[in-house]
Parts: sequence; C-alpha cells; structure tokens
Amino acid sequence: RALAETRNVEAALNALFESLSGAIRCRGVRLIDHEDRLFVAGKNDARKVGAFPIRNDRQSLGHVEVLRDQPLLREEERTVEILVERFGTTLRRMQLTSQLVEAAEAEERLRLADRLHDGFIQTLAAVDMRAEAAKGLIRLTPTQAADELDTIKHLARDAAAEARTFLLPPEPASTINRQTIRALLERRWAGACEVCIDERLRLSDDQWQAVEMLAREGSNNAIRHGYATEVWLDAREHGNEVVVTLQSNGKTPRLPVQYGYGLGRLESVVQGLKGKLSLGRRPEGGSVLTARFPKEEF
Repeated sequence: RALAETRNVEAALNALFESLSGAIRCRGVRLIDHEDRLFVAGKNDARKVGAFPIRNDRQSLGHVEVLRDQPLLREEERTVEILVERFGTTLRRMQLTSQLVEAAEAEERLRLADRLHDGFIQTLAAVDMRAEAAKGLIRLTPTQAADELDTIKHLARDAAAEARTFLLPPEPASTINRQTIRALLERRWAGACEVCIDERLRLSDDQWQAVEMLAREGSNNAIRHGYATEVWLDAREHGNEVVVTLQSNGKTPRLPVQYGYGLGRLESVVQGLKGKLSLGRRPEGGSVLTARFPKEEF
C-alpha cells in the first residue's frame, strides 16, 4: 500500500526499503534505473547481497541491489522478488503518468497553436498585405484605398474579438459532421459558398476532423490571402478513396506552394490518415485545395 501511494522514485524506493527492513532486516537498497541513474535508501555502506532486475510489460526498468551484512536465504530472496516486482509496477505507473501528462501538455500546446494560427496569425498576415495594397492605392485610387482600410479595420476588430475568447474556458469538443462543416462555411462566407457532401459518405471521427480542418484552413487562406469572394466544398467517394476539394475564386497561387503552419498541420493530419494533400490552380482562376485518403469500412 505504501508503494501505491508514492508519487516519485525517491519516495517509492524509501517505501521499498521500509518494507524490506521489516521483512529481512536489510540496511539499505540501491536502485540503478534504465538510464544508469543511482538512487539510495537507507545506508549505503553495507555489503551487496543480491541484485534483482525490475521488469514490467517486458520492459527493463533497471535493477535493485539489497544491502546487508548476512547473505540472503532462499525464502528471503523470494520475499525480495515479490516486493521488487511491486516496486517495478509502481515505477511503471509513474512512467505512464508522466507520459500522459506530457502528451496532454503537447496536445494543449497544439490546440493553442492552431487557435493562434486560425485567428491572430492569419489576421496579422492579412492586415500586412492589405496595408501594403492600400499604401499603393491611396494616391491612384483613393476610393479603393478606403475600401482596403475599411477591411483592415474589420480584420482588427475580428482579431480583438478572438483575443477575448482566450480569457474564457475552452468549450467542450463537439461532434464534427456534414452539418457543422456546412455551418462553418456558411457563417464565414455569409451564403457565398456551395457545400456538397455526399449523403452516402460515411467517415470516422478523425476523417471528419480532417475535412473540417481543410474547410477552415482553406477558408482562411482564400479570404485573407486569395481575396476570394466565393468557395465551393465537395466531398465524395471515388473508388476506394474519399476526395475532398475546396475551390475558391480570387488570386491564383504561384506553384509550387511552400506550406506554412496551417497547411503543414493539415498535411500532417491527412498523412496520418494515409492520404495526400495538394494545392493547385482553378482553371477559372483561384485555387483548389484537395485531400485524398483511403475509405474506411464500417
């Protein structure tokens, strides 16, 4: 029980030493872990009378050395083996807990990075581009320059509104489906969009997340970099593949395109589905963002 309640290696080794002291009257124990780090509980000046490997789930976690003046009897060795086995389980629990904490921290950093990119970073890039355009227009066509400045004002207000959301607790994750993706695009494009997601299309949660990310990231780029006024999303099966495309009018991208953070993240998500992401030119002008990934069987 004492082992089960410990929260770090030193406390766990002290609990093991106390248990062994009562059971076999040892004077000290040493732990040499899988990274060759040394931990000592009790006295370190007695003779080593046994070394016991620590294994859990076929993984070596190091070994424990028992220190006392007299050799161990066979029954005492069995007692040590049992306690060291429990000690190993405790170390493995600590290791797994640490890994879960690190994974949760990494996931939260990624969530915040996505939000920053989706809001602030994209907006700042758009403000920079439109400010440069307004500077060139202000003498030649003051009316167009005024329109650009008005757009900059709205972008700045949107960024300020987004900043306030960071002061609020995160909303619980909602289910992503064709309805939420349609709502996302209609909200961002105020009706200047066409969404066609085949009603027969069945996707896993991870695949729906990829479609939503494509719609979100493609929209950001189309609005803030491509100066688009319309978008068209299409998602359907082609043979053994699911093909999702987001087309937009506006500026035609120069190829090849060097992906930034947003498209790079989207590409990693699509590749995690064993798929491919591509960005090309729309024949009528504008861009086509396409994700292809294998169809899953349900």
